[in-house]
Amino acid sequence: MAQDSNIAMAEARSNLTGSNERSFQELNDAYKLPTDSDEHSRLDLQHEAVKLMLGGNIYQSPELVKAALSPREDLKRRVLDVGTGSGKWYEDTIPLKRVSEAIDMAEEFPHADVLGVDLVMPNVITDSSRRLPPNCSFRVADANEDMGKTDITYDLIHQRCVESGIHDSDLFFFEAARVLRPGGVLLLVSAIPQLVDGHGKITPLQKPGDEGYHLVSYVMKIAVGSGPLRFRNPFWKSILENNPNYSNVRIQEILVPTGPWPNNLGDTGRKLAETMQRNLLHLLPAFKAMVLRAKEFPEEYVDNLAEGAAKEIRELSPVVHGYSKWVFAAAVRTENPWVARKDPWQEPEGYDVYDDIIRPLPKDAVLEGKSNLTISNGRSFQELNDAYMLPTDSSEHSRLDLQHEAVKLMLGGSIYQAPELVKAALSSRENLKRRVLDVGAGSGKWAIDMAEEFPHVDVLGIDLVLPNVLTDSSRPRPSNCSFRVADANKDMGKIDFTYDLIQLRCVGTGIHDWDLFLFEAARVLRPGGILLLVGANPQLVDGNGKIIPLQKPGDEGYSHFQDIVCCLSDLLVTPGQIQLWQPFWKTCAGFLTSRTPVKQAFDTDFYTAPSILENNPNYSNVQIQEILAPVGPWPNNLSDTKRKLAETMQQNYLDILPAFKAMLLRDKRFPEEFVDNLAEGAMKEIRELSPAAHGYSKWVFTAAVRTENPWVARTDPWREPEGYEMYDYFVRPLPKEAPNEVFLEYLTPRAQTKMGAADPSRHVAAADGQAIVVWDFDSGDSVGYTVKQSKDAYKNIANQILKTILTLSHETNETSALQVLPYA
Repeated sequence: MAQDSNIAMAEARSNLTGSNERSFQELNDAYKLPTDSDEHSRLDLQHEAVKLMLGGNIYQSPELVKAALSPREDLKRRVLDVGTGSGKWYEDTIPLKRVSEAIDMAEEFPHADVLGVDLVMPNVITDSSRRLPPNCSFRVADANEDMGKTDITYDLIHQRCVESGIHDSDLFFFEAARVLRPGGVLLLVSAIPQLVDGHGKITPLQKPGDEGYHLVSYVMKIAVGSGPLRFRNPFWKSILENNPNYSNVRIQEILVPTGPWPNNLGDTGRKLAETMQRNLLHLLPAFKAMVLRAKEFPEEYVDNLAEGAAKEIRELSPVVHGYSKWVFAAAVRTENPWVARKDPWQEPEGYDVYDDIIRPLPKDAVLEGKSNLTISNGRSFQELNDAYMLPTDSSEHSRLDLQHEAVKLMLGGSIYQAPELVKAALSSRENLKRRVLDVGAGSGKWAIDMAEEFPHVDVLGIDLVLPNVLTDSSRPRPSNCSFRVADANKDMGKIDFTYDLIQLRCVGTGIHDWDLFLFEAARVLRPGGILLLVGANPQLVDGNGKIIPLQKPGDEGYSHFQDIVCCLSDLLVTPGQIQLWQPFWKTCAGFLTSRTPVKQAFDTDFYTAPSILENNPNYSNVQIQEILAPVGPWPNNLSDTKRKLAETMQQNYLDILPAFKAMLLRDKRFPEEFVDNLAEGAMKEIRELSPAAHGYSKWVFTAAVRTENPWVARTDPWREPEGYEMYDYFVRPLPKEAPNEVFLEYLTPRAQTKMGAADPSRHVAAADGQAIVVWDFDSGDSVGYTVKQSKDAYKNIANQILKTILTLSHETNETSALQVLPYA
């Protein structure tokens, strides 16, 4: 027996694989839970919970069990435990007296041989300090494949909480009947991994941000969704009663509170509730490991979700005041000869699996928005919109919360500009439901603040990912605030609701066509509704709002911060992407000219300027406000409020620099060592208030009113004004000096030999006193553009009515030279 167990144990170990610090078996793809010592410890805890449910027994229907296992001199009684699970459980390193179901049965019925089978061996086998009863043994087996191979007969077969690993419950019951002696007993135990109400009905999954949303069910949902889990326990009675091999079928359901939250629990009821609470807390890390193993969700998101769910269970949050539903079944093997299965059992007509498993949210909820994230250089980035390049993780959302506080300081404590327009648009009316749309909701802070300030208004925040606030149960969300995943470029045209206010803050790089977006925003704004736009250029400007020029490295006035922003411009202003930035700054800055006054911080006078909004027939009363906020408390004689703003802005820049660094490293255009040094230098400048960083952050606040006239669709795309210079809004590359030779943007072999590949081309050029020629446009032939695509690209750039343009055609194929260039 011992030799067989050792062989089986060795085989069992060979089918284990490690993932996210947990062990999983590989014999049965349908069983997704870990199969390691942590899980076996949890199963022992669960065993204690079952004993409490059954009044101290380790099995249901005790009269049937004891009759089936009554001693007989002429007969050896045998018990088969399918999915035997655990061996030893420790709590604070103190072992319990009982260590597994199979061992408990062997000790209670010393005259019966008890065999436990599972996909792995229990850990108790390897513990020499534990003496196993001589009538208890274990084997590695898969019930789906091995039940049909055994010829030994048993008086009792027990299966507990392994239903997800059984491929065909109907077939399993037939095979179990084949090896059960007449009069033998089949025991089944199952618990569905979701919360139910006091009537045993599954608690519906709510949308994040809606009332009743809780993380426990969502963790369970995505865990269940990571594999083909099907639960047949609702049909056990029907399946067993339709099986000619069984009689006396019994079903018992028990609802166990997920913690000691109900009032008036007795001592036993409280102990059971506390044990179930601990069981769930142990189960959540297993669910987390299952989800991470499936690789459908980013690690950071799953960590936050599991942590929040554990907090809900641990603190008995009202959102998880529910029950765990346990089903116990017993059936007696008839005295008749075994009958093989002829026709597989069929689900009843009209059966909805989501009566027994958490129903997914409707597609419009787009909960799976989190699954579009990728990890790069320790930061998470979304993949729905290539134009928006900042990270979209918890660190960035924390920075956005800080930025929100800075904006409030700029606006004198308000969370929006043009307060008289906003309050008029959101004034309460009995016959009208007011709605606000926050495009690019980010951390969700603005949407939540708006929902609290205007409790009669429904506030919807949309973004490329869901805000992390949804996974933080310590931060309550108002019932009138919700969030969805959406891309404003694609989804604005699908919205049929009308809104009284639309806000968009600091997501300008993510809008492909600002003119089109503003037309679509007007379409869903009610007449008299308000459009609010907020933008901030990331580079430092002087006291007149003009960008501080970039100096050569080593020269007086050189700024690492301006240099890293210039590198970002290189990244963002690439062939096919230049349009992503220009329209935002033109729109928000309203094409401000040199004669337009610059507003210092807290100068709240509004002014208007000709802009893309004023050329849109759907808007009126366009207001523009510029505010310059010092990046750090370096100016003298700052008031308390202005000092607080300066310090907040300093911290905001310190927090955004790691994001800039991750963006540059993700692009892989710049060597890692160069980016590290540049980011470190910029951090030092901002942190130490170096004169090189004595500058301002320029913020532009825009408001416009939707006219009372019927909406007018766009007919002709808006054009850039003649004479527009993009470097009025971006850090200009290093100035030209009488060059010895022209130096292209990317490293030439000579420069690589001379300087090594560790410096970007513009720094090599600066060292040689060379000019930089950066092309404005790439025909795309080197990346697979068709002739038509290249021609369309030329046509689009020509339609911008630019005075001069430097184009690049690689001529990687014959059609570039013979068809594209003549067209150009």
